Amino acid sequence: MRDRARSLARGRLEAIDAVLSREIVALVRRPATLAALRTATRLGDWSLSFGTAILLLGTAGGIAAGRFAVASAVGLIVQLSLKAAVARIRPCMVEGGPEPRVDFPDAGSFPSGHTLHAALAATSVSVAVPPLGVAFVPLAAVIAFSRVALGVHYPSDVVAGGSMGVILGLAAALI
Repeated sequence: MRDRARSLARGRLEAIDAVLSREIVALVRRPATLAALRTATRLGDWSLSFGTAILLLGTAGGIAAGRFAVASAVGLIVQLSLKAAVARIRPCMVEGGPEPRVDFPDAGSFPSGHTLHAALAATSVSVAVPPLGVAFVPLAAVIAFSRVALGVHYPSDVVAGGSMGVILGLAAALI
């Protein structure tokens, strides 16, 4: 009985996630907005992590940059391990799902690696150089939103990735 209740709850949550994903994709139609979101999502590739490490090295020193680099490596391992374990397919790959509006590296949807690394960068910079965090936090939010709006992640994927990034960033700061 308990397993059936969990299964029903999971099914409802997945259905809500799918509806939210389609609705968010449908909200973004203007070519200029799509171009801006594609640019933001590309920042969530390794360019943001690399740039953050350089920024931290120059502003907060080698210890902060080193902590960020280690947290980034751990984040990548966690992200890839969870993608393999969960094996959730991206919304754009599901029948009736939104069309992908950007290339994506693999079929794994959960968690969003772009969001994980953007949240990790925002947290690390906010802790090490608080005035710069003012720019990084909104950037991380835009990167997270872009992953859903471009049809390659569900909202729960970005919530999970963002949460993991914040946790890793705070853990690295406490070490």
